[in-house]
This record gives sequence, C-alpha cells and structure tokens, in this order.
Amino acid sequence: MYSYNTNSTGMFNVGYKFNPNHKINYNFLFVNSSSQVKDEFYGFIRDIAENDNGLIQRGTYTQNQLMINQLLGSHKISERIQFNWGGSFNRITSDMPDRTQNTLFFNENQNGYVFAVNTTSDNHRYYQNLIEDELASTISFDYKFKKDTEDNYKGKLTVGYNGRFKTRDFEATQFNFKIANNQVNTVVDPNNLDTFLIKQILLIIYLLLKHLVVI
Repeated sequence: MYSYNTNSTGMFNVGYKFNPNHKINYNFLFVNSSSQVKDEFYGFIRDIAENDNGLIQRGTYTQNQLMINQLLGSHKISERIQFNWGGSFNRITSDMPDRTQNTLFFNENQNGYVFAVNTTSDNHRYYQNLIEDELASTISFDYKFKKDTEDNYKGKLTVGYNGRFKTRDFEATQFNFKIANNQVNTVVDPNNLDTFLIKQILLIIYLLLKHLVVI
C-alpha cells in the first residue's frame, strides 16, 4: 500500500458584549482532510489466478470536509433570571471522485500480465458523494432560588429546549468494464494501464462516430 494524506484546520471566534449583562459569540470551524491510496494485492484469486499469479490494483482518492457555524447568546435579565440561546449550521461532505480497480493475472503463454474477465465488476470505476447538513438550536431560562447566604443560592431551575434536524444525501455510481474477447490475451503493463485503456476508449468513440455518420 502506498498512501498520501493531508489535513488542514481553520478556526475563528468573535464575541461582542453589549454590557456586562448581554453578550453574543460566533464560532467557526473548518476541517479538510484528503487521502490518496494505491493498493496492490498479489497471489491467489478464485477462478481467476489459482496459481498465485493474480494482481489486483486499486486506486482511491477521498476528500472529507467539516464546517461548523455557531451563534450563541447570553442575557442576564435580573439577579435571578438568565436567558441563553444558540443556533448552529453544520455541514459534512465526503467525496470519492474516482476509485479505480483493475484485476489481472500473469499469463505464462503470453509471458506477461493480461486483464481478468471472470466478472464485469473485476475492472471498474466507482464514484460516491455524501452531503450531510445539520441544524441545531437551543434555548433555556435559568431561575435561581433565594440566597441562603450572601454569595450562594439555594438552587437553580432550568427550563429549555434542544433540537437537531439532519438531512443526508448519498449518491454512488459504478461503471463496470468488460474486456473485449479479442483483447483478453493482450499483454499490458500493470504500471501503465492507460496505454491500453485509452486506446480502447478512442476506438469505441471512433466506431460510434462512424456508426452515426452511416445512419
């Protein structure tokens, strides 16, 4: 496995005090992380490479982001009553823009690696995207009971509400590739598969355009 990871974080906070009894605060947090991984698996693959001559390559890039916005307020109404409130909007995104997987085996007759064609999903490209939004709110009233001494109150009663509302959208798409029968024994370079794949894509585009012109 070969991997490369990044991480960055930003935070911002600002507050405003109207007077000793009333103040508001705003908090912002942003976290961004990414991961790029290449996995290579060698050995036995059932129905494909049962002589320990298989090779699976998978390349995955993932980016995750977290954004938090908070607005908070505190208001002292009287010596015994205090009003607190807050609201936030948070978003999480997770994006996998292009995961590739290729399955090959070493063909001794061809003296090189060729694509496996056991199932169409052995060679594919996969995409997924997650967006999660959350709204949260809080409101409360504090009432302090009569003092039992100069500095201490007998107790405090808090009445309030907390709410969270979340939506989550997820989408995933996978394209499976089937190697043409006349290409299954074509030797490819595992470290440069684009040489083979791009040539086949260009050929498909050419045939499609040719077919359209004929029509």
